[in-house]
This record gives sequence, C-alpha cells and structure tokens, in this order.
Amino acid sequence: MISATFLAGLINGLEAPQALEHCNNAVYGILQETAASSQWELQLIAGQKQFETPSNSFKVAQL
Repeated sequence: MISATFLAGLINGLEAPQALEHCNNAVYGILQETAASSQWELQLIAGQKQFETPSNSFKVAQL
C-alpha cells in the first residue's frame, strides 16, 4: 500500500517530498479506519477517500 500510494503521487506529478507526505497521511488514515473498525484486515474500501483527501496533515521534515 505504501509503495503504490507513493508511486501514484509521483505519477500524478508530485515531487518526492510531497508524494511522501501524501502517502504517509493517506496510509495513516487507512490505519485509523482499520483500528476503528476492530478488524484485522486493512479497511481499504471503507477508507478509500483517504487516498484522495487524507484526513491528516503531517508535514515532511528533513532530519
């Protein structure tokens, strides 16, 4: 899921830092959706809006 989401960001024209930021926010939203559902399978369908517009906004920072 992480690789596919990051690659999709790159294909859609985002620079690597922005693609990583979007990827992390989307994946985190999917994990939140999964935890809320008390299921062990990733809730990709229930949380599919996270890929388009993530509900989180973590920023990438250089360490």
